[in-house]
Amino acid sequence: MNKSLREKIDESIQGNILSKNLLLLCLARLNEKILFSKLRYPNAENLRNIIARTAITCNISKKVIAQEIRSISKSDHPTDKTIKSVSDLCAQNNYQYIEDFIPDKWIHHKTTTEMENDALRKPIKKKVEQDQEELHNLIAYIEKEAMPFPLTQRMVNALKSLKSKEYSYSMILKAFKQSKNDIYYGMKKGFKSNYHMFAYVLGIVRAALPAVKHYIEQQKKCNEELEQHLAESYRFSSPAEYKGKQKIIKNRYLYLWYTETKS
Repeated sequence: MNKSLREKIDESIQGNILSKNLLLLCLARLNEKILFSKLRYPNAENLRNIIARTAITCNISKKVIAQEIRSISKSDHPTDKTIKSVSDLCAQNNYQYIEDFIPDKWIHHKTTTEMENDALRKPIKKKVEQDQEELHNLIAYIEKEAMPFPLTQRMVNALKSLKSKEYSYSMILKAFKQSKNDIYYGMKKGFKSNYHMFAYVLGIVRAALPAVKHYIEQQKKCNEELEQHLAESYRFSSPAEYKGKQKIIKNRYLYLWYTETKS
């Protein structure tokens, strides 16, 4: 980002001025975060939706938005602080819209080669986003309900070690909830540090994980059997075709089977 563009963006924020290019720059950065970043940005989609609605309100077509957010160079992407400020202006409807306040000539676009390379990139799988969201929810629960202190990075790393192919973060969260009483009484023991206390709690949760996994598998199996039973009941029950009880009688002489409906 060149100096002129940076200064113009700062002037825009200070003066509550939105422009076509400022909105597009923010959307380009958010699009990159949402689709291709491995890091977790839980509020990125919400920010994108707020800014995109304002852009459309300001008569920037969806086609232009889709084209520009892919072609704008990463070197011009604004900071997270700028994006948050722009989103706040949009949400509060507290802005003046001047379409060309940031001139087109200051915006850099990707080269043909860069665009071709981008076309080969694949968005980060939703599994990564799901794992990050589950980890976020797990940490939030622990800090609010389980531990009397916020988790340090060392504690978070120890927490992550519980996750495996067998145990997801959501399963670990269930184990925390199930072990709530054991954790409460266990923390009454004397510990050298908060980390030692947290390590002890993780031991309790680790021991509870197999039972939690078994319970979830059994619950899933029961749900599948119930769904199958309901589906079969629906398929074989047809009130319009019901004819009352039927009795099958064997004719001793002709060896034929026939059906006789009881009145």
